[in-house]
Amino acid sequence: MIVPSDIRRAYDFSDPYIVQMEQRVRDIVLSYCENEGYAYVGRRKELDSLSEKLESGRYKAWSDIDDVFGCTIVIPHLEKENAVIDYLNAKFRCVDLRARGKTKKPPDSFRFDATRFIGSLLFDSGVDSHPVFTSLKFEVQIRSAFEHAWSVSMHGLAYKTDDIDWKRKRVAAQIKAVVEQLDQLIVSFETAASPVIESPWPETEFLKAIYDCFHQLNEVNSFPEESVPSSWSRFSENLYSLLQSSRSWPRNFEDRLPYVRDCLDVVANHISNLDDFPRSISLHQLALGVLWDAKKLVPKLSRFTPIITSELEDIFPSLKSCSTRFQFAKLGG
Repeated sequence: MIVPSDIRRAYDFSDPYIVQMEQRVRDIVLSYCENEGYAYVGRRKELDSLSEKLESGRYKAWSDIDDVFGCTIVIPHLEKENAVIDYLNAKFRCVDLRARGKTKKPPDSFRFDATRFIGSLLFDSGVDSHPVFTSLKFEVQIRSAFEHAWSVSMHGLAYKTDDIDWKRKRVAAQIKAVVEQLDQLIVSFETAASPVIESPWPETEFLKAIYDCFHQLNEVNSFPEESVPSSWSRFSENLYSLLQSSRSWPRNFEDRLPYVRDCLDVVANHISNLDDFPRSISLHQLALGVLWDAKKLVPKLSRFTPIITSELEDIFPSLKSCSTRFQFAKLGG
């Protein structure tokens, strides 16, 4: 496409400063995303795209352009958004904040309306910055994971196409409506789950029995902070898998919950009578050792490879007879 010469000259003049701004914004935002576990996407607006944007007639001056560089922070759900905005406000000068839900929109319209932070670079006091730096603005979009998936999937199909097709845009809007519903369900997850009619499922009963047992033990015995699992649900699943792996796992369904409760009673009794809580092994390893000592786990274990360390064997020597174990690489060997 033909780009007017004045636009090209202005772009070429600004380009070195845009490159530096892009690098600085990327370093700050990408570092934040890596620390928080968020996805990051960044891109600099190309000359032809910028020229088309200016031809929209929405800009009065070069300094009004607010996304010569733009990036996206993809958050897991919308409740994380305020923390992201606080971080951006701390690191950059906020020129404008176009928050979701603030733009007028009819109730039957479904279009992309993620929060957009328009900012410029901050400079330390006493540091002289080129006027171009202070006039350049960038955009940070804050999208939910569902919004990002919609944008990536649909933008090229419905909005970056050579065809003008009512049906394509209609389908894109319908999918966006689904995305909005998904985001609302995530934010109101607990409320949305409360009216769901629960169906009986044995595995849920087993996991809940393990979860409840160890939570009660923790309340009574106060496990050392470092012994508390990072995820109680994952801990319960892992212990349940261990119990299932034993040849003593009952074949009759009716006998399984009593077996689980019996194993939990053995572990609970052992922990309740401990003088010193072991800190060299995990809570899962402690349960493994107790159950092995009590012969609740019968070798060999099937489809389960336990982590048996020297520290665990020092506390529970009987585990030396367990032939199924995770093999650690021989470092330096």
